[in-house]
Parts: sequence; C-alpha cells; structure tokens
Amino acid sequence: MAGGGGDDIYIISNPADRVIEQASGGIDEVRTNVGYTLPENVENLSVHTADLQPGQGNALIGNSLDNRITGAAFTKADILGLDGDDVLEGTGRFGGNLDGGNGNDTLINTIGESRGGPGADLFVAAGRLAHTAPDVPMTVLDFNPQDGDRIDGGFLGSGSDPAALFASGNLQFDAANQRLIFTRNPAAFATTPSAVDQIILLPGLDSFDPTWIVPR
Repeated sequence: MAGGGGDDIYIISNPADRVIEQASGGIDEVRTNVGYTLPENVENLSVHTADLQPGQGNALIGNSLDNRITGAAFTKADILGLDGDDVLEGTGRFGGNLDGGNGNDTLINTIGESRGGPGADLFVAAGRLAHTAPDVPMTVLDFNPQDGDRIDGGFLGSGSDPAALFASGNLQFDAANQRLIFTRNPAAFATTPSAVDQIILLPGLDSFDPTWIVPR
C-alpha cells in the first residue's frame, strides 16, 4: 500500500502487509489489530479494535521518527518506541510493557512496566479502569532523575492522601482514591477490595524527591 502525499491512514490486519511512504509525505498512521512494526516515514501506530488477534503477535514497534503508539483496550501489548521522541500509551485494562528507546519519550501506562531508555523521559500514570485489580502497580524500571526523568503530577488528582504519598515500608490502603509512589524493594502492600488506588513502583531508588513530579 502506498499513500503518496498528505496524511494517510492504513488499516492493517496481516503482519505481512507492506506500507510504502515517502519522506515528508504528511503525518501518517497505521491502524492494526495485529502486532506490527512501523515502516519508514510513517509516524503513528494504533490498535483499532478492542483486542489484538491471538497468535498474531502483541508487539507494536516504532521507527526512528517521533512516534505515537497506542495499545489495545483489552490486550496487554509490548510497545517499543525505538529512536525519536515518542509517545507510548498502554492505557487499556491491562496496561502495557512500554520501552521508549532512545530519545525524550512520554510513557503513559495504567499498570505494567515502563522503561524510558536513554533520554529525559516523562512517566504518566493514566487512570485505572473499573475492573483493574486495585493492588497492581505501574512499575518504572529505569527512573533516573539525573537524566531528566520525571513523573507527571496528574495522577495525584484531588483525593490524594499526602501522608501516604511517598513510602518505602509496608503499607495498608483502607480507602479509595489514595495514591502512592513506592521506592526500592516493592514490599508488601494491601488494598481493600473496593479501593481503586494508583501505585507507582520505582524499584531502583532508595528515596524520592517530590520535585521529580511535574505539576499538571
């Protein structure tokens, strides 16, 4: 498939489908229901169905451009940005495994694991869906504030419990709308069955500086 000039949209249902785009040919997007790797000169990739097809791979992979890659609502995808300043979204029920690669990336996740890679990356904790288990965290595997990594402050909302925001020991959540940034060893934490809490694990740090949160 070749779109020519302008902003083109390609619907892909087979990983072997080929898209051919020229440089400076607009902002193009592939919409897929299978695992797919963006070809050269195509910027964006998204899943246009609720699930990725079983047996067709679950990896959504970018290229050297500034990509925006969005996962599925009900399939946990591996989303890799590679080079460029990418925006990766694992905002479905099961989140995603996000890897920004090189560049200053924005990684938006509900639960699952996020790895920014080299560069100053922004980690965004998206709102959990109603049926997501309350005690499943979003884990940032390589948070490095010295490289400019930051956490978006939007997850704090208006219902935060400031006393329980930063912690490194054992914690009990006993109400909804509490948020937590948890460092080093993810020791035991528990939630009530009805609570829907936001938990961010930063396993590589011994402490947390609130200035690493970017106000929304």
